[in-house]
Amino acid sequence: RSGERLAPQRSFLMTLPATWDEQMNLWKSKERVIFRSKWRKVMDEHQGRTLMGGVDLPAEQAFNELWRLHGSRFEGEHSKFLNDRMSRLHRAIVQRWTPRGRVLLPLIEADGRVVAARYGFAFADKFWSYQTGYDPAYAKLSVGKLSLGWAAQCAIERGLKEIDHMPGDARYKEEWSTHTRTVRHLEAFNRLSLTAAVFGLVRGLRRQHAESQPKTEEVAE
Repeated sequence: RSGERLAPQRSFLMTLPATWDEQMNLWKSKERVIFRSKWRKVMDEHQGRTLMGGVDLPAEQAFNELWRLHGSRFEGEHSKFLNDRMSRLHRAIVQRWTPRGRVLLPLIEADGRVVAARYGFAFADKFWSYQTGYDPAYAKLSVGKLSLGWAAQCAIERGLKEIDHMPGDARYKEEWSTHTRTVRHLEAFNRLSLTAAVFGLVRGLRRQHAESQPKTEEVAE
């Protein structure tokens, strides 16, 4: 027995040029002006700094900031990322993969505290942008998008060729993309195995329960 667990999903991707200046030149003049204006405002008027987890501060501390900021976006709402099981898994990944250069944790600081963070993986010439978080108090400065710009700069400096925003609908993903890919979720069970049959039944019941829970749309940054 096999089949798709979920309907096919679109994932937005952004091809990265050799330098950040080249990327900026690809944007329309208005987009460049808005991005640079907000960047300067954060950096100059709010004593902003760009940081990288594992370089400017310990990776574990950087992940704690990401976790805190992600939670501030979903306060009182549901996020599949914010649970103890996911916390243990990703903290282990950060601890193991950061020294190998496979984790990116770019952060933006303003007024003496981290206000935006992004978390993802460097693999197969891509930055796989997995999770993000930002302080809602700085939303008017678009710190979420600024952190994506900072992440793109870091990816370019590492020689990565593409950002994969991963599946999920959010306006910024479409704006910061050059093409898409289709993601399919497949599962297969051995029809002769009793264990597989039980596993499939339990999986189906859990899926029905999950689908009955309220869903939260991703917030545009």
